[in-house]
Amino acid sequence: SSAGEEQTADIPLYNDFEITQATPLLDADGSLGAWGWARQARMTYDRTLVKQSVSDRLKEWEFYCVMSPDCYMEITLADISWAELTMVSVVDYLTGESYANLRFGLSSDYFTLPSDPYGDTVFDNAGAHVSYAYEEPIRTLSFDFPWAVVLPAIKGAIAIEHRPSDERLATAMPFDFAGSFFYTNKIVGMPAAGEITVN
Repeated sequence: SSAGEEQTADIPLYNDFEITQATPLLDADGSLGAWGWARQARMTYDRTLVKQSVSDRLKEWEFYCVMSPDCYMEITLADISWAELTMVSVVDYLTGESYANLRFGLSSDYFTLPSDPYGDTVFDNAGAHVSYAYEEPIRTLSFDFPWAVVLPAIKGAIAIEHRPSDERLATAMPFDFAGSFFYTNKIVGMPAAGEITVN
């Protein structure tokens, strides 16, 4: 998902237009070109088109959550222009315990999120390792967060199944103030399998 700037002012905040073919998310001038929704990842995102004057306000993130009768886990990689972070959280429904670990860096040099939902991302910082890797039809989420002060060690690998042809909800729209847009791809109900260890 991404949030940025430079969109026409005074436009309504609704649009039921379905995008059915590949369409650039941003126009050449950096304004939002693909306003609407799609059943697949039809919007093509090129971050080099984001204007330099607003690039320091760009926010990008990739988030997954996995649910089962016994536990819940979520993992995030986020780049907020002036800093990058990754975080994993686990809730054990059987014991009622919850755990979390994270790494945070005041830089944008640790990783680059892919411009489409099927690229790979690797984060390595302060001993922590996170990898999002896709080889159709499996995306593998691998993570290894060592113990740090009061944060428990959390390690695991989750395989999630999905194909580019699977339906999802991709949307692009402006915010309610001039110069901002939001773009997201949401995929739900993907089969997942793997294991997590907390120490």
